[in-house]
Amino acid sequence: MDQILRNLARPFLFLWKEGAFVIVLSLLTASILFNLYVQGAATGTMDMLIGFLVNLGDPVAMLIKAGLFLLSFGLYYLLFVRSPLRFLNNAFFNAIALAFLAYLLYRISPVFLYVLMGLAALLVLYKYIIKQGDFSFDPAGSPFGDSRWSRIGEIKEKGMGEEEGFILGREAVTGEIIGFKGEGHILTVAKTGSGKGVGVVIPNLLNYGGSVVVIDPKGENFIRSVYARAGLHQQEICLIDPFGEVYRQVERRLHRIAQIEQSHHHFTNIAEIRKFYEDLLPRVAPPATGADGILSQQAGDYYKGINPLEPIIALAAAGNYQEVMDQAAVLANMIVVKTAEETDPHWNEKARMIIKNMIIFLTLNESYADEPKTLTELRNLILEVFEDEESLNGFWELCEQSTHSFYLSAIAAEFKLMGAEEGRSVLSFVLRHLEFVSSPLVGNSLARTDCSLLDIKEKRKSVYLVLPSHKLDTYSRLARIWIASIISAISLTPELPKERILMLVDEMAQLGKMEPLIQAVSLLRGYGLNLWMFFQDIPQMEAIYGANTWKTFSSNARVQQFFGISDQTTAEYVSALSGMTTVVNSSTTISSAEGGMGSKNASHSYTAQERKLVYPDQLFRTPLQVIFTDELYPIRARKIKFFNEGKFKPGIHLPFQSNSDYQHLF
Repeated sequence: MDQILRNLARPFLFLWKEGAFVIVLSLLTASILFNLYVQGAATGTMDMLIGFLVNLGDPVAMLIKAGLFLLSFGLYYLLFVRSPLRFLNNAFFNAIALAFLAYLLYRISPVFLYVLMGLAALLVLYKYIIKQGDFSFDPAGSPFGDSRWSRIGEIKEKGMGEEEGFILGREAVTGEIIGFKGEGHILTVAKTGSGKGVGVVIPNLLNYGGSVVVIDPKGENFIRSVYARAGLHQQEICLIDPFGEVYRQVERRLHRIAQIEQSHHHFTNIAEIRKFYEDLLPRVAPPATGADGILSQQAGDYYKGINPLEPIIALAAAGNYQEVMDQAAVLANMIVVKTAEETDPHWNEKARMIIKNMIIFLTLNESYADEPKTLTELRNLILEVFEDEESLNGFWELCEQSTHSFYLSAIAAEFKLMGAEEGRSVLSFVLRHLEFVSSPLVGNSLARTDCSLLDIKEKRKSVYLVLPSHKLDTYSRLARIWIASIISAISLTPELPKERILMLVDEMAQLGKMEPLIQAVSLLRGYGLNLWMFFQDIPQMEAIYGANTWKTFSSNARVQQFFGISDQTTAEYVSALSGMTTVVNSSTTISSAEGGMGSKNASHSYTAQERKLVYPDQLFRTPLQVIFTDELYPIRARKIKFFNEGKFKPGIHLPFQSNSDYQHLF
């Protein structure tokens, strides 16, 4: 009975969601063509439609009518369901078309209309009263599972057709945008070179109007999206690029454009492309080094820096001293990174304690009120305090005489317990962990305050954190500090931003294990942060975060996106997550009767069997992506490329008037 009612419901659902508009247009077109070229009589529109449906005539006329209708239906279905014009086939026009069809049926036969209305009422009663809104699950018909691919109507109904939210791809069948808007984090698992940049990161930087923070190792995401972020979205641009990687990238592109112009190769709008890069170059320029070897503070207006102590300074100014200590511990934890060769945790723990305590001292002690509060100053202060026993004694006195002695005296007690000799032994570990600050470029970037994190909820900003891949091993602490500082700034106040902040953490495994990210994925959704995490595969996640902790990311992700799968573990995970379905196999047995009549009997049998919706080996071969989200069956989607995507307009989202050059020069 359930299966019969579901089959009866399908035509009604088709009419309601997308079919009524197409059917009305098809009937009108077929009746007009038949009336003009076959019947040859001019009548009113309604009479013409009624005559087309009721006056069937001879078999030849019936075949012509059927052929005209099917041809019209096929063309309109392709036009308004499968093409870019599908936006016209919306709920409003379908409702009007459905009302028109009801009136047409009433004119033909009121009884026929009443029967259909009664059947529709029965189906509604069945769905919402008997089945409590569940029209799909059939335990009797699907004993092994009922998993299948989500349909576009279901996807839209759950709010996953949001073009103004976060773009994931295009639905595999209809080509409509699959997007997500609202609370919740996103996890993308895709191998290197599978299209994460052109298909996920760049489209969302071009499209999303809220503040963004993006880890951008090569600086390419900045170059490709700054035009839209600054122009279309009217955002403050913060390029955190201590090594000037973006500046070098722009110089390389200008050099290549000059070579193209000299060789007379044809590129559309080459002068316009050159002008974009020429205008961008001075705006991303890093500070110049003077003749005395000192860095100038002057740089391009996009080039800025983040002081990771800024959120802690703000907490101290607000009198939130307990949070000062907590955030100092978080920052110290980001600075102290254990290497694979280290087996004794004692020295790293002591180094972490010293760095944490000195951050608290630098922030709270009055004698340093007018001193710059930066990591460079922190390193100098540690060297000064542990220079000799006299300096250490002076430090203890400052702690105990401070108006914040309640907090600082505990620091003095810890240092006394450790002793001067052990302190100097630990000092080498402390300096190793703070060695990255000794780079003039890094020190300058961390001392700047022209990209304030404190107003990221109030002002719309685009923050690009650029750290080249070849420097990640040496300067991984820098990226860890950036992210921890931004997360701390967002969590300072419970107020929500006007638009949610999107943080794109590409190549997340390169950062190592980060406790702030684990906490952010669990807690910061309520502070207005959407975290978008990128990994290459599940074994990579397990290697960094452990066999159990990595599941924190998947279980707290509102959306999970997989493509470019090339390892067995990830393929098996996606296959298992896709679920099981039930397939029915039929078999026919033919038997011959005894005797000479030669009669035969055929018997048919049907067997339900269990089957995976998608097998691991299929995932290795598919160009599609698989998306999982709450309350929906798995979604199959096409990957997109921003330079081939009609949604992104040259002159609005993109700087060039012709996007044919993007693959070569962008």
